[in-house]
Amino acid sequence: MLLREVALLLLLVTTAKASLGSATSLRWELFTGDGNLPNDAVVGGYQKVNNAIKPHYIARAFNPDGGVIPIAVCKSSDDRRWLGWGAWNDGEGSAASIQQYEVACVDKLKVRWVPAVAGNLPDGAVPAGVDAKGQNLYACRSFDSSLNPKDRNHFMMMTPGVLLPYSGACKVNFFGVKSFSTYEVLVVVDD
Repeated sequence: MLLREVALLLLLVTTAKASLGSATSLRWELFTGDGNLPNDAVVGGYQKVNNAIKPHYIARAFNPDGGVIPIAVCKSSDDRRWLGWGAWNDGEGSAASIQQYEVACVDKLKVRWVPAVAGNLPDGAVPAGVDAKGQNLYACRSFDSSLNPKDRNHFMMMTPGVLLPYSGACKVNFFGVKSFSTYEVLVVVDD
């Protein structure tokens, strides 16, 4: 439990440091996977399976290995519950279902997805988490077109992930961890 408290404290400190001088309207709301997401939850991508499109939302969760990591959230295939998953351990690991997380919320007109490459951050990138060492992590997304190994359906998706700037890639965990050197980063514009 102490590890979780330290991770949350690190997140608060780094988020506060990042927003000094430029307050952001982005907020994080606790969610347990039941009910409806807030109306202003940030859409980070989508998944197209056959002819159905499902949005993916930006969230963050406690990493059992330390830190707080950006994750993706979407409806289950039966539309009964919300599922969260992320890439743990510096982007390596499984897409374990996460039961409790915080959902990113902000006026949709203030959300920008800015292109970046090779670990670079655009101006205005908002930290969405911290790793176990206290380094900022960012919400990113990348386009992926692949086959689901379980049922061989073709996926076309813009998939949210975690940007670890020192790794040089956006790490996406959906049927295995993939690294993308070209990606987009969440930026919140407060005019």
